Amino acid sequence: KATLGRVLFYDKMLSVDGSTSCASCHKQELAFGIEELHGTGVNGLTLRKPMRLLNLRILKTPLVGLFWDERAHSLENLTTQPIKDHIEMGYSDQLFTPSFNDLILKLEEVDYYDELFTFAFGDNSITEEKIAKALAQFLRSIESYDSKFDEGFTMVEGMPFNENIE
Repeated sequence: KATLGRVLFYDKMLSVDGSTSCASCHKQELAFGIEELHGTGVNGLTLRKPMRLLNLRILKTPLVGLFWDERAHSLENLTTQPIKDHIEMGYSDQLFTPSFNDLILKLEEVDYYDELFTFAFGDNSITEEKIAKALAQFLRSIESYDSKFDEGFTMVEGMPFNENIE
């Protein structure tokens, strides 16, 4: 599932015009963040700076909240919100805009997604829930290992840690 999530994370087909992927605002070389104050989506600048995506597997669920306004309470809930946002990736299903189902139809036309969804879930059907689970598994796999936070974290005993990466 994490492998499928990684492919989706870097795929610009997840945006309506094919210009933006999750990795566009969460750059690996910048610790899965960006230097700018706002991300750039398909319809302009995002309202806030994208959060870094490191060490998310240590979080216990249900969470207090993810995103700056704490509107997501699980990684699965977090992953599809930018895709469905009118500014960020554009599958918002607002007036005259494509819906998430249009994205699913687009992904169904790509041969390698047939294989990846079958490998990850046992069948080739593509759903929003499966996309969310795969992306969440990939996010859980992103770890830092040599930051000052990591050094301090290893000194604290009893910290929550989620080993459930598929």
